[in-house]
Amino acid sequence: MYAWFFPWVTTWRVARQLMSFLARLALSTGWSSTVCWCLRHRRYRSDAPCWLSAKLTLSSGYRVAATSPLTRWVRSCSTLQPQKAAGAEAQKQNDLEPIFLGQMHGAELPRASFAYASHSFLKKFGGVYRPHPSEKDKLSVLTHQLWEKEGIRIDRSGTPLNEVPNPVVSIFSTGVLEAAIRGIPAWVYHPAPPAWLVEFWDRYGMNQWGQEPTPAPVQPNKEPAQRIAELMIETLEA
Repeated sequence: MYAWFFPWVTTWRVARQLMSFLARLALSTGWSSTVCWCLRHRRYRSDAPCWLSAKLTLSSGYRVAATSPLTRWVRSCSTLQPQKAAGAEAQKQNDLEPIFLGQMHGAELPRASFAYASHSFLKKFGGVYRPHPSEKDKLSVLTHQLWEKEGIRIDRSGTPLNEVPNPVVSIFSTGVLEAAIRGIPAWVYHPAPPAWLVEFWDRYGMNQWGQEPTPAPVQPNKEPAQRIAELMIETLEA
């Protein structure tokens, strides 16, 4: 009568054993990509309700892990202390111009909105436009050329962002958080942001231009993959 049920029981047991093995492997090796969804865990507690709101089948219970890129940035900053001090001191003296991080390649906003925000900031407050590496299409290149004719400078140096001591401004680039971790003043800016963008800024602690610089994210003591693996083991063994 219940013969149909037993294959599902066996499959579930195998799945549990496999997940337990993967979790233990991640825990023992520190391999952050052992479980692909570990990269989707965000570091902000306020981020969890946002993700759960679109997943009606998920439980409201959650644990907050960190995110691997930000954890790596924090660790890499230990080698950038001289630059951090120099950047902070130069900022106090107003010697460095802000770098506006381009995002015209993105799909989150219309290209016109990305361009409008970037152009508005640079014309009103000055600074240098740093194109995203993907801004190599004809329309982006033409936009850069037109801006240069207006007197807007384009950064084509190719210097890695983590070696640039200038203050950072962007619409919502993760470069803002990376700069904050390095101790570099960083802000977000859009002259007419849609509601979702303002909520995004608030959720990730990104401060708008004119406010105090974006604070550095608080990082946990454990690697995200290690914490997620521990939680998986706790759940599977419960």
